[in-house]
Amino acid sequence: MLEKEIRKVFSEHPDIIYGFTDISYCPYGEDYHSALVFAVPYGEQLTADDYTEERFEQGIQTARSRLETVVAEIEQILQKHQAKYWIPPVAQENEKELRALFSFKTAAAHAGIGWFGKNDVIITERYGPRVRLSALLIDERFTYGQPVTVGRCPENCTKCIDICPCKALKNQQWTIEKDRSEIIDYQKCNRMRSAFISKLGRKSACGLCLAVCPFGRAEPDQNMELTIRKMNERDLEPLHALLSDPDVMLFLEPPYSTEQTRSFLQAALSDAPPVYAVDQDGAFIGYVIYHTYDEDSMEIGWVLTPDQWGKGYASALTKQMIARARNEGKSLVIECDPGQEITKHIAVRHGFVWSGEENGLEIYRLS
Repeated sequence: MLEKEIRKVFSEHPDIIYGFTDISYCPYGEDYHSALVFAVPYGEQLTADDYTEERFEQGIQTARSRLETVVAEIEQILQKHQAKYWIPPVAQENEKELRALFSFKTAAAHAGIGWFGKNDVIITERYGPRVRLSALLIDERFTYGQPVTVGRCPENCTKCIDICPCKALKNQQWTIEKDRSEIIDYQKCNRMRSAFISKLGRKSACGLCLAVCPFGRAEPDQNMELTIRKMNERDLEPLHALLSDPDVMLFLEPPYSTEQTRSFLQAALSDAPPVYAVDQDGAFIGYVIYHTYDEDSMEIGWVLTPDQWGKGYASALTKQMIARARNEGKSLVIECDPGQEITKHIAVRHGFVWSGEENGLEIYRLS
């Protein structure tokens, strides 16, 4: 119940990336079983062309304000459940070591949120490094993310290294065993930032290496053509990864076991499948629902892997299925949990109209 309530909070903030991790890897694991880590995108996703230090600092402050709001929401839930927790401070302990009491970045990698880039900053697939992290340590067990243990930056990409004004970056690919001193001369970076205290009244934010990073820059193509196909036996492994993910299944059913996934796949292999696989560039990224709802209508829906959320794929798939239904002379219906705000938004944007509730689900029909 505690985990579901926490996940519900993040379902209301769909742009925030979050995850849970076991923290037995660090000393705090003796007092707390887990860390909840989340990444809020900066207010502006600045590029090298429109970057200024002032705008970057403002983006940090905007993200910080949102972090505080979400932390307060989570705290209320933890207090209601009388869970033991601690919010680690963001500030570093001292100017010599420049280390925080608890590393949000390390926890983010263990939770599967991202990896350390060549600039020693967490890189996410969705926003690149342009996020602000927070964490709560909780003495409860949760469903944990898959740790990221190696960097995913292209070997030949040196954008952050080339733009670093104090040349503190060492062009090293990160692995979870590496010490940060192998990646960055953090004292050199700190000296350069500290030189601005007299002018700004604070250290320089200096986010040039974040602004130039190409990760998280892809713009959704609303005319994209995703491949919708019948499932096959080779889909079992990626399908199970999808259906066993608690974030994916939050509003659907409890996460599936392997046997439940096999049964689901068998239904999809039938002559009249209720669902179809979705591929992007030949890779399985989820499935669409397309089956008879009533005499005049087909039901549609989509279930995609979390790394593909926010890319415009759900809208693209909806457009494809509307075209297919019209070719077949059918209308369309979308059913969803009342908490699925993004689904409802997509439905309305594509001409669906709320028509009532049934069995706890909201029903939208194509007008």
